[in-house]
Amino acid sequence: MKTPISSDLTRGTGTITTIAVSAADTLTVYVGTNDGNAQVTRDGGLTFTNISAGLPARVITRIVVDPADAKHVLLTVSGFASGHIFESSDAGTTWRNISGNLVDAPANSAAFVGSPTNIFVGTDIGVFQTADDGVTWQAGPAGLPNVIVQDLVYQPAANLLLAGTFGRGMFSFAVGGAPAVLRGDVNADGKVDAFDALLIQQALVASLPNGTAIFPRGDANCNGTIDSGDVVLVLRAAVGLQTAGACVGTNR
Repeated sequence: MKTPISSDLTRGTGTITTIAVSAADTLTVYVGTNDGNAQVTRDGGLTFTNISAGLPARVITRIVVDPADAKHVLLTVSGFASGHIFESSDAGTTWRNISGNLVDAPANSAAFVGSPTNIFVGTDIGVFQTADDGVTWQAGPAGLPNVIVQDLVYQPAANLLLAGTFGRGMFSFAVGGAPAVLRGDVNADGKVDAFDALLIQQALVASLPNGTAIFPRGDANCNGTIDSGDVVLVLRAAVGLQTAGACVGTNR
């Protein structure tokens, strides 16, 4: 016997296009529809909350939950022009458009790869990736044709990204972690200067400007954390001083 756990989760005339269950909390389930509706339950279906505010009224193609955080999610939409991938850190209460310089094409799938800020997205013309939480995007793994990518799955044990395409079969890639970035160049302008140190200071006191991702660029000593020591290293690099053992100013 099948028992429904919800009422109609669409806007009234649509169908469900994506369901995502959190691995960190299986009572948290996200649902997206083809008429632009997004809903979440945090109690296994007893109650659902509409979380569509801030999203474009277009087909929701995929919702992906951070494996380590039930409230951290990615959402992709079809269509053109007004954003293609959105991120929430509060279970959909608020959304942030992280499309940045991503190609203007329908987005169909997404995956967290190795860290919360290293994200891959499958679009109608291939795969793209960001290592700075959507501030900048670049073409994904070499060897994938410019084809519709409908599904992305990351297998951490093998460090493989699997891509399912429309008409060209499946591809797998050894992603090898996040792409290298210039350490200390927090704003990704190609240089390490005092403004980068200021951004790190702002992050440490929780006043970072919207849309600025601090990690991994701000990790100037490559120890996996952002702290006051990174500020000092960036300032030293900005005036031409070297620090033995630090990775500031290098691509890591």
